[in-house]
Amino acid sequence: MPARRVLLHYKLFGIKEWRTLELRREGARYVGAIPCLEVNSLAGEIVYDWVAPFDVDLAGSEVGEVDMNFVSMNARWFPFTGVAQPFLSAGVGLLVVRRDLVGFEETDWVSAGRFGGGLDVQGHIVRGPRWGPTGAVMAFR
Repeated sequence: MPARRVLLHYKLFGIKEWRTLELRREGARYVGAIPCLEVNSLAGEIVYDWVAPFDVDLAGSEVGEVDMNFVSMNARWFPFTGVAQPFLSAGVGLLVVRRDLVGFEETDWVSAGRFGGGLDVQGHIVRGPRWGPTGAVMAFR
């Protein structure tokens, strides 16, 4: 005897209550999806970029070295849902540039910004210990 209903219980970050999604039967399995916009359409990230030191040449002779580090806090906005999600991003950060030219060393600390976009491609993974059939467990496949 198959299960009459299959319920998936999930909890969103920052929300105290559990939510319930009733899965639908497709052949021998039960399927469903948590709406992406319900979970969140805005994400944050902290990024650290390091540029390997590189030599500065002038008229064929090496005159020094430059290296750069960039730390930023960015926000990503996902306007659409699905496995392939385009996004827009913007952020602010700190750019540190160290120059060692002809024995003269100098470090600049500069505020900087970044903006852009991209495409995240991901699979749908549902995690959580609180799901199971509401009918006989033996009938769940």
